[in-house]
Amino acid sequence: MGRKKTKHDYPLSNSKAWIIALLTILLAIALMALGSQLENGSICHSIANAVSSTLLAVGIVSFLYEFFLRATVGKEMLNLVGIKESISKNQITWAGRESEVTWEKIFNKGSKIYILLPEPSWLHQHWHGLKTKAEERSITITLLLPNPEGPKISQIAEFLSTSSDDLAAQINEASTMVEKSWTTAKAHKKLEAGSSLKIAHFEDFPSYGLIASDQSIVATIFSPTQKAPLDKGFSIAFHGSAKDYPVNWFITELIALSEIPATFENEIPHE
Repeated sequence: MGRKKTKHDYPLSNSKAWIIALLTILLAIALMALGSQLENGSICHSIANAVSSTLLAVGIVSFLYEFFLRATVGKEMLNLVGIKESISKNQITWAGRESEVTWEKIFNKGSKIYILLPEPSWLHQHWHGLKTKAEERSITITLLLPNPEGPKISQIAEFLSTSSDDLAAQINEASTMVEKSWTTAKAHKKLEAGSSLKIAHFEDFPSYGLIASDQSIVATIFSPTQKAPLDKGFSIAFHGSAKDYPVNWFITELIALSEIPATFENEIPHE
């Protein structure tokens, strides 16, 4: 017994191709009818017959392709490039180097943003752009960094091929930079009312980075051999309904982590 067909087997865009193919066939028939009214052997009669025959052939072939072959060809192409159906089911939209992530697109419309980082170098590159979003619209930002005085700081430092003192100093420096940047923008009344920032230090040992902007998630995987990678890491982007896996799983994890006590917390009041 065959698998029940779903809407993914016959995407809505195919209907447009069917309509175009059908219209092409109808146009060919109309030209044939017009040609039959012209003088036999005349130039116009020959042109009408040639064009109508070509259109009819194209229309029939297009219609047959859309109806019978498109799904098969699509599946064959997916198999050829090694793409599995599970990719779309698991809401994966992109994968590549962390340095190639288009953060502007990720943060463009998000209202709830979570940032979980094993080390803070990302903030020096992207915090200013993210803060600018809080000047344009009301957003909630939760920044989660390792506790610089926590029991796992030495393990995280070893994983990142640095010393625990250096990593702790980097975390403190980045936290202070973000806090001062926020308070300065607030003092100059640049931040949108309702925007908020929370900085918290967690005790666990993450070997990955996780950044969420509403229903868009970017997970960055670092070296599993506990050696500093040549690039910052390999990133996988997800986007989908917050009710579906894995986006709902990521968000649930981040919300749970965000409940830990804040080292800094501020919300811009409504006037």
